[in-house]
Amino acid sequence: MTPFIQIATTTATRDEAQQIARMLIETRLVACAQVTGPVTSVYHWQGGIENGEEWLCTLKTRETLF
Repeated sequence: MTPFIQIATTTATRDEAQQIARMLIETRLVACAQVTGPVTSVYHWQGGIENGEEWLCTLKTRETLF
């Protein structure tokens, strides 16, 4: 049986996330892509703690395609 994985990444805009999702679906590198957001990310950046609005792109694929 083929192992399946889920990949998550974020983008600055909804359009970027949708472009990534569409390209990966069209090229059959993923079976499903979900765009969620906006989400608030909290992270370290240049010695400080930042907050930022991002769009989450969740991708489902076979492990061999990762």
